[in-house]
Amino acid sequence: MIPVMRAPEPASLDLKVRQPGMCAIAGMVGRSSRHPRTNGKRFKKIADRGSDIPTEQFPNYWTRVLDHLMTAYHQVCAYSCFRIHPVSGSRSADHFAPKSRSWRSIYEWSNYRLCCGRINVRRNDFGDVLDPFVYDGKRVRYLPGDSPARRNCRPSRSRCRRYAARRCASSLRKSG
Repeated sequence: MIPVMRAPEPASLDLKVRQPGMCAIAGMVGRSSRHPRTNGKRFKKIADRGSDIPTEQFPNYWTRVLDHLMTAYHQVCAYSCFRIHPVSGSRSADHFAPKSRSWRSIYEWSNYRLCCGRINVRRNDFGDVLDPFVYDGKRVRYLPGDSPARRNCRPSRSRCRRYAARRCASSLRKSG
């Protein structure tokens, strides 16, 4: 696994994502928000608690920081090490802690990983995926052909890309 350094939170995240998101959640559970909504319709109450809100009902305010994610992570997918090109793949903000399991972190920068759309769809709600921001030298995914003597060195970026491409292609073939 190639370690990825966490980028600093953009200054505009609170105003563009966090405040509107938490306002929406407050409205969907029937509470007033610290940051009242200034335009548009009010959200209807659909649940008694935030954990009861269906994941598809959360407004996708996280898409407002996709440009920041692309710049901060140099257009490289956190999971596949591939560069995300507008022609070859869609960019996506992956929620590392799935929305269905951790609704409080839906609008938090620390929960976002830049990801290509295909991998984000395949990742779904799996909770056992390695976090690209956490690297302790022990949880390394070794590539085929690595000998035990080479296990302390990081694989080259090109080998990681080839391996990820094969894994992604084989998983798509299996899923039909």
